Amino acid sequence: MTNRLLPPNATPFELALEQATGNRIDALPAPLRDVWNPDTCPPNMLPWLAWAFGVESWSAGWTVEERRAAIKSAVEVKKLKGTPAAVRRAVAALFPSASVTEQSGSYTFGIQLDVTDIALPQRLLHDVIRVAESAKNLRSHLTKVGVVATSTSELHVAAAACLGVELTVYPSNRVLGPLILDGSWALDGSQQLDGTLNG
Repeated sequence: MTNRLLPPNATPFELALEQATGNRIDALPAPLRDVWNPDTCPPNMLPWLAWAFGVESWSAGWTVEERRAAIKSAVEVKKLKGTPAAVRRAVAALFPSASVTEQSGSYTFGIQLDVTDIALPQRLLHDVIRVAESAKNLRSHLTKVGVVATSTSELHVAAAACLGVELTVYPSNRVLGPLILDGSWALDGSQQLDGTLNG
């Protein structure tokens, strides 16, 4: 068995060309299995993989994860194109928490986007609408896109307890009744405290 791709009736020029370029072509890394897999395809090859899978909605502004998700869902979207399931899959590729609601009998549907603790860029909103429009059938119409924003946070509760001692303070030079420090007695130096606790 030979490593040649040329037929036995190849011309001398073709044989020489194969010999000159064959070794260099073999040295090129061509992980074909990785290129055809959306999870392992190099990011610079994703547009060509999307074309090969028939992705209809594509944006260069998408993140690598969004591009991979669009390619993965392309085959299922093609199988179901024109059905509510196709719209759900196409929208979920860009926005996993989205829900598609269909109004029965009226050929209209709506999309609800749950933006819990994430920002919703206007680009993503336009992309969701464009993807839904391309996956739906011709008689159905997108009537509304709802955005539900919820925010979750942790509740921190603190408590404090105070303990105190009742003091009776007497001036050192004269004996008065107990002084009550309720804000009416000024500590301006006219009164002296001896620092002893009587009780």
